[in-house]
Amino acid sequence: MILADLKLGRKPNRPFTVNAVPDGFALLTEMGEDTYRLTGWNRHHQPDDKARLR
Repeated sequence: MILADLKLGRKPNRPFTVNAVPDGFALLTEMGEDTYRLTGWNRHHQPDDKARLR
Protein backbone atom coordinates (compact mmCIF):
# COMPACT_ATOMS: atom_id res chain seq x y z
CA MET A 1 0.00 0.00 0.00
CA ILE A 2 1.24 3.48 -0.78
CA LEU A 3 -0.11 6.77 0.52
CA ALA A 4 1.30 10.12 -0.58
CA ASP A 5 0.15 13.73 -0.46
CA LEU A 6 1.47 15.68 -3.43
CA LYS A 7 1.19 18.75 -5.59
CA LEU A 8 0.75 18.16 -9.31
CA GLY A 9 2.13 20.23 -12.17
CA ARG A 10 -1.20 19.91 -13.97
CA LYS A 11 -4.68 19.64 -12.45
CA PRO A 12 -6.53 16.38 -13.34
CA ASN A 13 -9.82 16.55 -15.25
CA ARG A 14 -11.73 15.21 -12.23
CA PRO A 15 -11.36 15.74 -8.45
CA PHE A 16 -11.58 11.96 -7.90
CA THR A 17 -9.82 9.47 -10.20
CA VAL A 18 -9.53 5.71 -9.81
CA ASN A 19 -7.87 3.06 -11.94
CA ALA A 20 -8.11 -0.63 -11.08
CA VAL A 21 -6.73 -3.85 -12.48
CA PRO A 22 -7.16 -7.39 -11.10
CA ASP A 23 -3.97 -7.14 -9.02
CA GLY A 24 -4.10 -3.55 -7.78
CA PHE A 25 -5.53 -0.06 -7.87
CA ALA A 26 -4.60 3.62 -7.82
CA LEU A 27 -6.80 6.38 -6.41
CA LEU A 28 -6.17 10.13 -6.75
CA THR A 29 -8.31 12.43 -4.59
CA GLU A 30 -8.33 16.23 -4.49
CA MET A 31 -7.61 17.47 -0.96
CA GLY A 32 -7.88 21.24 -1.62
CA GLU A 33 -5.28 23.98 -2.04
CA ASP A 34 -3.81 22.18 -5.10
CA THR A 35 -2.95 19.15 -2.95
CA TYR A 36 -3.86 15.61 -3.96
CA ARG A 37 -3.72 12.28 -2.13
CA LEU A 38 -2.47 9.24 -4.00
CA THR A 39 -3.41 5.82 -2.62
CA GLY A 40 -2.36 2.62 -4.34
CA TRP A 41 -1.97 -1.10 -3.80
CA ASN A 42 -0.25 -3.86 -5.74
CA ARG A 43 -0.93 -7.47 -4.77
CA HIS A 44 2.55 -8.56 -5.89
CA HIS A 45 4.42 -5.99 -3.75
CA GLN A 46 3.20 -6.33 -0.18
CA PRO A 47 4.78 -7.58 3.04
CA ASP A 48 4.19 -11.10 4.25
CA ASP A 49 1.26 -11.40 6.67
CA LYS A 50 3.70 -12.47 9.39
CA ALA A 51 6.13 -9.58 8.81
CA ARG A 52 6.75 -7.32 11.80
CA LEU A 53 5.58 -3.73 11.51
CA ARG A 54 7.92 -0.98 12.61
